[in-house]
Amino acid sequence: MRVYPKQRQFLESKALWRAFVAGIGAGKSFIGALDMIKRSKPGRLYLVCAPTYTMLADASFRSFADVAAQLGGVDPQDEGALKRSAPPAIRLRTGAEVIFRSADNPDMLRGPNLSGVWMDEASLMKRDAFAILIGRLREGGEMGWGTATFT
Repeated sequence: MRVYPKQRQFLESKALWRAFVAGIGAGKSFIGALDMIKRSKPGRLYLVCAPTYTMLADASFRSFADVAAQLGGVDPQDEGALKRSAPPAIRLRTGAEVIFRSADNPDMLRGPNLSGVWMDEASLMKRDAFAILIGRLREGGEMGWGTATFT
């Protein structure tokens, strides 16, 4: 996929925690989705969250589904690969599963062991959401990674 130089620099970073901060229309949701798909491991669980369910459904989920489709990361013959109903989820061809959650009630983010998280519009989230998500990054006995995109 074609990316801008600053997006490429972000994608090539080896940092465990990283952020892409840019203005409106700079491709933050696109690069967050691409980053998660590129970093996902087969059979692992990942989480995408946004400050509200409306933001999640209208932007983050749509961006992720679009990028996954463009990359061929979702099998169009697999009727269960794209779950649009609440709560949404996407199963990639690799077997990685991506769940989508709102961060408006941070306590609802507790529970799953994750390999990675993408926080879209992270600057609008409550601090508790970040603290809770860090504690989820432990799947397979490994420290998971985090990506934040925001203006």
